[in-house]
Amino acid sequence: MGLGLLRKMKNYSQILNKKYENEEFWKKFGVEYYDNYKNKKEWVKKQEILLVEHLKTLEFNSVLEFGCGFGRTAKILSENFSIQKFNAFDLSSHQIENAKKYCEGLNIKFMSSSIKDFETNEKFDLVFGPEILMHIEPKDIEFVIKKMTSFTNKYFMVS
Repeated sequence: MGLGLLRKMKNYSQILNKKYENEEFWKKFGVEYYDNYKNKKEWVKKQEILLVEHLKTLEFNSVLEFGCGFGRTAKILSENFSIQKFNAFDLSSHQIENAKKYCEGLNIKFMSSSIKDFETNEKFDLVFGPEILMHIEPKDIEFVIKKMTSFTNKYFMVS
């Protein structure tokens, strides 16, 4: 997590005069996140290359991405793999709108939902959560991992 993001979280928490609340933070911060992040840093590009290289070792046709943000990894996966079904969700409705624009023309179904509220009867070959666990309160991590693994029939990956 970058220092700028940490400062924003601290400032946001101080304004509310309470501890960091993940869902409230991302509902507000998600409004401006894409504009702040769209100019990729060199380490982000390296991260994307490593992700694609690793995923090339796996066989998958369907993906569920949780915490998709503005669609950065959804777009990378869609452009590098033949995915028949791709669903992605994020807590921030603003991020979902950004993702729809950023991934325009790609076959990805974007939804706004929290991890706690997300439900589906579908199973996916790959359930993927990029940079998500750092935003989950420690007491909720086990719940999140169990819930997300319940949606896969092959692979579960967090980064």
